[in-house]
Amino acid sequence: MTATPADLPPQRDPEQPADSCRYWRKKEFVSKAQAYEGARQIRLHVELTGRTYDPLYPYLCPDGDHWHLSHYRQGEATCSHCGETARAWRGGADYWVIGEHSLANGQPCSGEKTQVYDQGSFNANSGSTQ
Repeated sequence: MTATPADLPPQRDPEQPADSCRYWRKKEFVSKAQAYEGARQIRLHVELTGRTYDPLYPYLCPDGDHWHLSHYRQGEATCSHCGETARAWRGGADYWVIGEHSLANGQPCSGEKTQVYDQGSFNANSGSTQ
């Protein structure tokens, strides 16, 4: 299983407000605690309507000081391009997808969106709303 386009940074939508983050269609939460509470509310709604709930995982938005929810487990992994620890999300049963990050000189790393296979090189965020 690979990351879906919905979880990768989209191209800027012409309808997107100029001062919004790249995930402007996703609900924003001001704290991780509020994101967990939002996920709990979603879980209650889904289960009350008789549907199957898929766990949601909070992540800090790379574009701002707020949080969103994802169906992908969040954590950190060692980038194979630069060797730095970067935010990542679970892309499949045995790998993580490296998130956007910068090199020591401030330049963007070319390792963004690459896959890092499980070899103890990640630190998973254990929290979810399961």
